[in-house]
Amino acid sequence: MEVVGEAENAGEAVRRVVSEEPNVVTLDIGLPDSSGIEACARIKEIAPGTRVLMLTAYADSAACKAAREAGADGFVLKRTRDFQLVERIKQVAEGHTAFEDEPQETSDPVLDRLTPREMSILELIADGKTNREIAESLFLAEKTVKNYVSNLLTKMGIRHRSAAAAYVARLQSTRARLGLDPDD
Repeated sequence: MEVVGEAENAGEAVRRVVSEEPNVVTLDIGLPDSSGIEACARIKEIAPGTRVLMLTAYADSAACKAAREAGADGFVLKRTRDFQLVERIKQVAEGHTAFEDEPQETSDPVLDRLTPREMSILELIADGKTNREIAESLFLAEKTVKNYVSNLLTKMGIRHRSAAAAYVARLQSTRARLGLDPDD
């Protein structure tokens, strides 16, 4: 396996596919300039033989369905171990699909209100990241992150980011006690 290129955003990814002609592209669902799902559809349109594996931080059945409709050949959670990710890439390269078990909705009415991007930001808040750290990791402006945080707090009906982090911790603890994967 050889990495032939990297891209900072969806537009660059599409341009790199044209110039590099990779066999497999791994795309994050949340990209700075558009969604990875939109980039997947564009890649499949211009290079139908290129296989696309979508990566996401959050198990979201709507995103998985949209990825399938855009022509993705796989949908994998970022928490997948490195060796498992390599196996999924190989699987896709060999012409197979690599969709993990169909993601389920959170079944948490508060979190179900959040978009995938808001869920990604909430997970980073729960990890103790500052707005600046979140902005750097997601390639967003810090002001954009502040807006996302404000929106997700409003949707959750809480006033402080520490309460949001505590909510996620309680949810993970409850799921662990029930024998469920606490990260789902």
